[in-house]
Amino acid sequence: MKTQTNILICVLAGICGVMLCLAAKEEWSVDGEAAIQQVVADGTGGCAMMRKDTNDVQSIVWVDRFGIPLYQATASNAYIISCSKKQLLYSDRLNGGAIIQVDNKGTLTRIYAPQTVIEGPAGFIYPSNMMVDPKGFFGIKQIIMSPTPSQILVRFKNK
Repeated sequence: MKTQTNILICVLAGICGVMLCLAAKEEWSVDGEAAIQQVVADGTGGCAMMRKDTNDVQSIVWVDRFGIPLYQATASNAYIISCSKKQLLYSDRLNGGAIIQVDNKGTLTRIYAPQTVIEGPAGFIYPSNMMVDPKGFFGIKQIIMSPTPSQILVRFKNK
C-alpha cells in the first residue's frame, strides 16, 4: 500500500511539473493607466492599446514585441482599426476627426478631407479586441487594492 501511494505521489508530481513547463510565461507589461479600452495584437508579439487615465483622457500606445513603445499620442473618442508590425491605423475625433496612419518609424499621416469627418467602419461603439497571436496572448491585470485602481497590459508567451 505504501509503495502504491509513493508511486501515485511521484506520478502526480511529474504531471504538475509538466504542466508548469507548458504554462504561459509573462514576457513584459505596460501601464494601462485607469482603464484599458481596446487591445489589438500585431501578430508578432507587439500590440496597440487604447487607454484612459484617471482624468478620463484617452491615449493610444503602440508597443513592439519587447514591450518598447513605438508610438504614443493623446486621442479623443478613438478606436484602433488595425495593427501590424509595420503600421498602426486608428480613427480619432481629436481636431476634427481623421484616420491616423503611423509607420514603424513613427511617421504619422493624417487621412482626412476638408469639411468632412473620415473614420473607420460604423458600429464601433464597442471596438473589437484581438488579444492573441501565434506566439502568445495579452491579459489585463486589475490592480484593485490601491487608492487609485488601475490596469496593466501583460504579454504572455506560449510555452
